[in-house]
Amino acid sequence: MENFEKVIIPRFKYAYSLKDVFVGVKNVIRDRKVAVPVFHALFPEAEIHLTESAASGIKYALEGLGLKKNAHIGVQPYTCSSVLGAIAAAGFTPFFIDINQNLSLNTQALKSKVAHIDALIVTHMFGFPADIAGIKAIVPHLPVIEDCAHALFSQYEHRSVGVFFDAAVFSFGNGKFPSLGGGGMLVINNPSLNERIKERLLILPRPTLLQELKQIVKSYAKAVMYAPLLQWMINKMLSEHYLNNRNKTIISRGNQEFNIYKSIELSLPVKLEEAQKNAVVQNENGTSLAQMLWRNYEFLTPDQNKVNYFAFVLIEEERDRLGRYLKGRGIMSGKHFQHALAWAMAYGYVPGSCPVFEEKVNQILTIPCNYGVSKRDLNRIAHYLLEFRKLNPQ
Repeated sequence: MENFEKVIIPRFKYAYSLKDVFVGVKNVIRDRKVAVPVFHALFPEAEIHLTESAASGIKYALEGLGLKKNAHIGVQPYTCSSVLGAIAAAGFTPFFIDINQNLSLNTQALKSKVAHIDALIVTHMFGFPADIAGIKAIVPHLPVIEDCAHALFSQYEHRSVGVFFDAAVFSFGNGKFPSLGGGGMLVINNPSLNERIKERLLILPRPTLLQELKQIVKSYAKAVMYAPLLQWMINKMLSEHYLNNRNKTIISRGNQEFNIYKSIELSLPVKLEEAQKNAVVQNENGTSLAQMLWRNYEFLTPDQNKVNYFAFVLIEEERDRLGRYLKGRGIMSGKHFQHALAWAMAYGYVPGSCPVFEEKVNQILTIPCNYGVSKRDLNRIAHYLLEFRKLNPQ
């Protein structure tokens, strides 16, 4: 296993050990509440509610806004299908607004469509904050929810994302940061909104013992599956066509209505303290890669904001070739949300209405820079990226 860890660089860090299994089972049988100091440090003036997922949090926040049936919710089409599912589950309709070169809401497109929307979801994609000041200037009259599923510990103008609008959601699901196997957090900054949804959240049922145990087993299985050895085997055995299409299914977690798993809830104080330290490492890794690749690739940059570098994001016309090139050298890259156009069309997206999105969705490649990536790994990643560029100049 050690040799494979030196050869294979996984895309994400799925950190769920046998110790986590033991602690998770122990947490399931406990009956106590825990304080999470990190929450109160990041969101000192907000009300915080733990949810089954970030998508569920979006659904509850939208329901609490008191909008008319089938109200239009502004959202960028480059997003997780679970966000679109949550909008529909709340009884509303996604209204698509184009993205900019940084893969977040295009303020010019927002300005031209603001009259047609009743609320807005602002996504901090890959942990890179959206143009909050620009958005605030356009929609001072509309309720806004921040989608921070990728963005825990990222900051905009020295303040944590998630504090700028009426509400925000964060995710602890598989492949997120931190990756705890499930769960989410709903941050309410608007007191009147909090009063409207508090009772709704209080009556949510707890997962059953069987559901709790299944969740623990599933989380551990995922961690094993994404370990370097199995990553190598899976990518060797399965065809590229299968790997490209396995995540095409639309996720509709907004329909699930139960409380966060106790095994996850009671682990949060320790896990989030660890994640805060790991975010510093990821930021250093992302900054290091940016310095090594400067002038050779187009990639997302923080624009003076602090980012958690959920992923290092290349914008590359030769995405598929580059992905295969890296895979052959043991570096697991990803075409994140590559099916976003198909997902959006399932919710009424009209082709041609968001041209920047339609161009960029086929160019995005995420590169490992998670806290498990060593300096040696970073040098190896940069070496092969520069080698590819030398062989394939733009």
